[in-house]
Amino acid sequence: MGMIMVLGPGVGFTQEAYNDVTEPNEACPGEDGRYCDNGDGTVTDSRTGLIWLKNASCDELGPNLDGSATFEAALHYTNALFDGHCGLRDGSRPGQWRLPSPSEWREMMDRRYHNPAIANASGNGKWRMGDLFEDVRSDGYWTDQEVKGDEQYAWSAGLFGGTIAAAAKNIQEYIWPVREP
Repeated sequence: MGMIMVLGPGVGFTQEAYNDVTEPNEACPGEDGRYCDNGDGTVTDSRTGLIWLKNASCDELGPNLDGSATFEAALHYTNALFDGHCGLRDGSRPGQWRLPSPSEWREMMDRRYHNPAIANASGNGKWRMGDLFEDVRSDGYWTDQEVKGDEQYAWSAGLFGGTIAAAAKNIQEYIWPVREP
């Protein structure tokens, strides 16, 4: 992927503590764990209630056929996502999907792990190939926010180590859409 650039003095990010307590999964009655496979190409985060696309780097999102795009293209492709694409069978329509915010990424990432910095479905171990989410990359994923004061940068979630950093908007980062329930 592209190079992530952390901006100089005055622009920073303070990593918050992560809640590592696994509670009963209200999104999936009868299941304990952090995430619930909805059986329709989506996964619900029981901690936040957000619905994530199950395929973390769907090749239909973006012009590169690998799930990556520039920031502006990522906004466009995410907003245009709907049922029948990227494995979705959820009845979603264009305009319902969006990029996650930096705070939503901080909730998703688990800094106890790296490469990638996310937990498995039950929330008690590191995500591994074959776990609930598909095709998770340990690279940068776009957030929905530009860096205030510098229109050439947007925030990116780095899944290798679980960080949020500024990235030039013209580089290729991955797209992992979310929507509200």
